[in-house]
Amino acid sequence: MKPTAVYVPSLCLTHDGSRLTAMNETATRKAAKLVRDGQATHLIFSTAYDTWKREAELKKDIAVSLDVKPSAIHIIPSATTTYNETAQLAKLINTLGINSLILVTDKWHMPRASLAIRIVVPKVQLEKVSITTPYYERTHHPAGIIPQIKSIRDSSMPFWILFNLFFFIITPIMMRRQK
Repeated sequence: MKPTAVYVPSLCLTHDGSRLTAMNETATRKAAKLVRDGQATHLIFSTAYDTWKREAELKKDIAVSLDVKPSAIHIIPSATTTYNETAQLAKLINTLGINSLILVTDKWHMPRASLAIRIVVPKVQLEKVSITTPYYERTHHPAGIIPQIKSIRDSSMPFWILFNLFFFIITPIMMRRQK
């Protein structure tokens, strides 16, 4: 089997920092099941901001409870943007010798996350696995505005589509500036 990893970008903690958001937990469980079922040899979790240690702990606990070996779990610490998160992912992929990646994230994050990966690590074969959750919780975010934006997305689909389209358009520009 060629070295493959399942990757879950950071999807943050709930506002109080006590648990993963519904979106984060769903993606974590899906990714762990893919590794457990033999689809990959490594499980990579990205974590964000100053709460990254707690997010890592919660994700690891879920993965281990679903029979993923702790030695197969890798953590990208303290991401603050899609751009630095993907740069850290690229370094880890090189270190592990990964040539195939399964990206597990929310359907709304998938276009931007997959585009960032394709720009930074174009030689890695990318498979996308979208997850959905019935509702989105407000997330802990130091900037403060993201929880409000994420709470709007359920009630205003056109706004959320435009918001994601904007970031989809600027992602290649920002990724190239980060190189």
